[in-house]
Formats: sequence, C-alpha cells, structure tokens
Amino acid sequence: MWFRALSIQNVIRLVVITGIVAFFACIGYVILLHLPVCTITSVVAHDSDHVSAQDIAQLAQIEDNTTLFNLDEKKISDRIKKNPWVSQVHFTRKFPNSLDISVDEKVIDAYVLIGSSNVVWTLGNDNVWIEPISLAKSDDNVSVKEKTLTKAHEMGAVAFCDLPTSVNPQPGALATDETIAMIQSYRKQFSSEFSQMVVGYSAPTPDSITLTLTTGVEVSVGSATQIPTKERIIREILDKYEGKLTYINVRVPSKPSYRMVQSDSVKQGRGVNS
Repeated sequence: MWFRALSIQNVIRLVVITGIVAFFACIGYVILLHLPVCTITSVVAHDSDHVSAQDIAQLAQIEDNTTLFNLDEKKISDRIKKNPWVSQVHFTRKFPNSLDISVDEKVIDAYVLIGSSNVVWTLGNDNVWIEPISLAKSDDNVSVKEKTLTKAHEMGAVAFCDLPTSVNPQPGALATDETIAMIQSYRKQFSSEFSQMVVGYSAPTPDSITLTLTTGVEVSVGSATQIPTKERIIREILDKYEGKLTYINVRVPSKPSYRMVQSDSVKQGRGVNS
C-alpha cells in the first residue's frame, strides 16, 4: 500500500510539473510571436521562369509587424497563387528578421488553339488556364495549327486544336468546357503507351474528336465512348498496316475504316516537325 501511494504521488507530481511546463511554453510561444527582434524587415523573392521576384513580393503583401513566428504561410501562398503560373510557394526563415520566398511553376499540359485564332492558350496539368502565347509569324507559311502541334511535341505536352469559339479561357480559371472534358476523358482512359503516340486532338465539337499521331496518321474517334475498344482497334490497324496509313475512322468501333497510301513512292506523314 505504501508503494502504491508513493506511485500515485509521483504520478500527480509529474502531471503538475508537465502542466506547469506546458503553461510556460505557451506563454513563451505567445511572447515569441510578438518579439520585435523577429519582425520581418526584409523579404527576398526569387524569380522563376515566368514570375518575377517583384510580382511575388507584391502578391505576398507581408503586413507590418509580421514576425517569423506568426507568418501565415497559407494566407500568403493563396495570394501568390493568384498568379496562374504558380503551383507551390516555399518560405525560408532567416533569423533574426529575413524571409525568402520562392515558387514552383505549373507544368504546361496542353497548348490550346481555339477556332482560327493566332493565339494559343497554355493549360496547366491541373486543368487550369495559365496564359495565352503567340506562335504566329508573318514571315513564314507554316500554319498556327502546325506550330501548335510542333510546340506541344517539343515541350512534352499535347495540342488541342480547332476548339469551338465558345471556349472562353480566363487566366487562373478551371477549364470546364464540354469539348475539353471529352478530350480529357480520352486521355484518362487511353493507355500510357498509346497516349505517347498522340501529339494532338482536334475537336470542333464534343462528338467530333480526331487524333493526330506522331506518325502523321489522323484518327477520327468521335465522342468519348467505348474508349478502350477504340484504342484496341486503332492499334490493331496500325500494327497490320504499319507505315502505310494516312487515316483511320473508329467513330463506330464495330465498323472501322481506314485510308492507305496510294503509291509505294509516297510515304506516311510524320505528324510533327522534328
């Protein structure tokens, strides 16, 4: 009984001591949050490829009397992410009063050409619009569509061409258009191996989608239905007539059709310039 009483006394003592330590730790933390010596007086932002250090610092809006301890990283990150290029924000505290800010940029997933425009929009890998770029040049005869396909191939992305003019990109907004949703359905359900063979999608309407393969073969796939079946049939035809095709139609998978090169002296296209 004496040992048991002693043990209970020790437990009570330990609980009291722990409570006191926790109390003073909280007091110390509150004091640290407001210590003038830790007030941020220097913000060093770092350029990324498309976002300047000045833009990062302006978007951050570090308020007066903010310290290295009470810095609200989420709130500031949300401000900086208003720039559509920004994917992640990183903070490095340098005591006693300096803060470094750097950003990771989004990866361009698609180059999007709407109608007959000369402006190509970039779409991030989070399906959010980034910004428009111009690929048109007056001193060559290469179409913007061809340039879009080539640019996408060079950058390891994909091209969305001939989209309806109802598509209305806004920097930082989610791409919600039905046509883009149909394209993304194909991309999600195609095997990774076959996806690598597709350099571009042409989609004037949601149910009239055509693929451009890296070999130059065009494949009419129509609306986003029976996608695994369509892929299987396409690959069977490609394997059977390797190097001899110009066009495949699998809009109705049960009735596929194709066109072949008409002369032995004419070769299959390449799809993109390389």
